[in-house]
Amino acid sequence: MRSNEEQTRLILEKYTVQTVKKQKRKKQAAVVLTVCLCITAFAWLVADSDRNLFVPVEPTPDQNDCSGLVESDPTTAQSVQDPTADSAYQSSSSKKGIYIPPVAIPETDDENVVMDMLAMVTYNGRVYVGEYVWDPYTLSYNDTNKALLGEYVGTGNGKITCWSDESDYEGNFASNTTWDFYTVNGYDPDFRLAAVMHFSDGSYIGLFDCLNGIYLDKGADLYGTLLHLSGNYVSVFYQLHDDWDYAKGNYKALDGVTQEELQAFIDKLYESPFTDLSDTESASAIFNRKQAHIFFGMHDGTTLGIRLFEGGYVGFTGMAGRVYVYMPSAEFDAVFAAATK
Repeated sequence: MRSNEEQTRLILEKYTVQTVKKQKRKKQAAVVLTVCLCITAFAWLVADSDRNLFVPVEPTPDQNDCSGLVESDPTTAQSVQDPTADSAYQSSSSKKGIYIPPVAIPETDDENVVMDMLAMVTYNGRVYVGEYVWDPYTLSYNDTNKALLGEYVGTGNGKITCWSDESDYEGNFASNTTWDFYTVNGYDPDFRLAAVMHFSDGSYIGLFDCLNGIYLDKGADLYGTLLHLSGNYVSVFYQLHDDWDYAKGNYKALDGVTQEELQAFIDKLYESPFTDLSDTESASAIFNRKQAHIFFGMHDGTTLGIRLFEGGYVGFTGMAGRVYVYMPSAEFDAVFAAATK
């Protein structure tokens, strides 16, 4: 049986490689920018019985079926303002590179269909997804980590459910949580927000990122401009794919490479292009490749995770499963070998 985390990842990966279906009707601009992404714990969160956000919902014939999750059809979204306009949150190549479109609300006429959802919130026309609300990403809500929080921007309205219609997603802080949201010191608020999450075993800080409706050209657009990776990490550790797949933990220090080799890897990551595997056999076949999971402990206390696929592909948590940095090289091979032993 796969771990809850892996089930969630598979849902996102499958959603990103599906063929875009025509919308049944045109949606308003605000609606096109909204999303119904995977989280299984909305009702459970209200009960506050545990801090694991990925308790399975009522079984369906295929738990990994994401047929209700679609990217916006560009032909129906032409009137929507480009969400990267007039923002620091834009590729340095000025709309060159890979475009990751907004996601749209799925339409279902069957009230008996249960869709998994990820914790999400809308803010300033963007959809932020809580990919960082489980270990090793979650931060304890203590005096040290509170310094990460910037300005309070609002509280999730808790109104989003699997059966919400378009109107429920309108405005700021439409969410399936009732957490308080803040900007994050050192990060573009168009990219990242933080939520203060209260559970029965304590309070935590979870990060919510917006990684849709944007252009990405080189790896530096994400790992440099938005995440500030180079020169800002204090530790590096990894997890074998089987341990990641089944949520076993078992993190290990990445001591099989030198600091020079690791910096060479990051430099190569920055300069390498993003690639889109949509409409290729590799879009799904890539998950059959050998994989590595690497985590950077950052100076500010956050954790940055990347997923390496044999052959030179680098994926990022929360990024569309069809979009990767492609960097086949000796630099990649050295780190990949150290993280798969």
